[in-house]
Amino acid sequence: MQWYLIRLQNAVLAKDITAVEKLKAERDSEKIRQESDQREMVLFASRPTITALNRANTRASNALKDATEVSGAADAVRELNNAYLIVANDVREHLGMERLTIQDVNSTE
Repeated sequence: MQWYLIRLQNAVLAKDITAVEKLKAERDSEKIRQESDQREMVLFASRPTITALNRANTRASNALKDATEVSGAADAVRELNNAYLIVANDVREHLGMERLTIQDVNSTE
């Protein structure tokens, strides 16, 4: 979803209406599979992960409603990045690894 939203954001910024329409059609064809994947997360994910992913999916859905609003796609991408950090820390905790901070993830050193 993150890469999809980045492609959508780029198409909107370029004012490429054809690409925007193509991406919206692609989303419609993948929607059922993605919703199924989202339902399965409750089997394995922690509460914070479920909350973060639901928030990210809500932002993504809102961004897709108005594909001309670039900030909506950017907000959804940021929300997905936050969800990935929470998922990563869930997995790291399960494996007995040190937790990551947002600074760790964004570090260039």
